[in-house]
Amino acid sequence: MMSIVMILIAVVASAQSPRIIKVGGPQLATPNPPPPPPGLSDAVKAQLLKSLNLSGPGSAYFTLSPRITDVKGKGGLIFEGAAEVSGYMTYAHWTTSIKGLWIVIRGEGAGHQYVMDCFVKSDVNEVFKLSDEQKNVLQTFASNQTHLLFVLQPNDTSWHAVILTGGQGWWFYSCEATRLSSSNTLRK
Repeated sequence: MMSIVMILIAVVASAQSPRIIKVGGPQLATPNPPPPPPGLSDAVKAQLLKSLNLSGPGSAYFTLSPRITDVKGKGGLIFEGAAEVSGYMTYAHWTTSIKGLWIVIRGEGAGHQYVMDCFVKSDVNEVFKLSDEQKNVLQTFASNQTHLLFVLQPNDTSWHAVILTGGQGWWFYSCEATRLSSSNTLRK
């Protein structure tokens, strides 16, 4: 019995005591994000829909942000090349115009339309660009716009994406998709 106790003591004594590892160092400077723009009122939304010959008000399809990046079976966000994405502070920040935000949507079939409202701000005087997956520019927006509004019309139930870029200093806060009934048709 004595030999077992001595072996056990020898094993315990040979184990290394835990090390204390100090962490820290210079803190990275993070930009102070501008506050997000206020939401659009129902009256403004109705006026915008009327300007597109669409009736509203529609129904919420999804709202995405750096905190809520996907809604199962409906949509999602991909932050390509963002300098910072903060789910806690609910913003994403880009310092380059080469890459941007992928907004992915799964349509509900032909005849459905979605009014997209992306809440953004820009630090620079460069236009926001909305492109397709092949990087063909579909629409541009002035850098002073804080709500980028566009209508997506998927022709099937597949996943589709558009890419939003905004120059060398822009912020993204959220994107709301409002489903319009299939009886509302966008007249060109």
